[in-house]
Amino acid sequence: MIKFFYKNKNYISQQILKSLKIYYYNKKKKIKYKYNYFNIKLKQLYSQIIIFLKVLFIFYWIIKQFFLFIK
Repeated sequence: MIKFFYKNKNYISQQILKSLKIYYYNKKKKIKYKYNYFNIKLKQLYSQIIIFLKVLFIFYWIIKQFFLFIK
């Protein structure tokens, strides 16, 4: 009886550890995906800012050339 109880207890503890491991892994995966999504959003924002700055610079350069041409 004691042997059976010990084996059963061991089995229960293994199942608990297994479920905790799965929960921890899923939680870690979810956090990883969350940060990946956040990084993608930041990259999009940075790329939009860079494109905006390039367009401003080109616009400024064209206006400058135009005024130099007039003078």
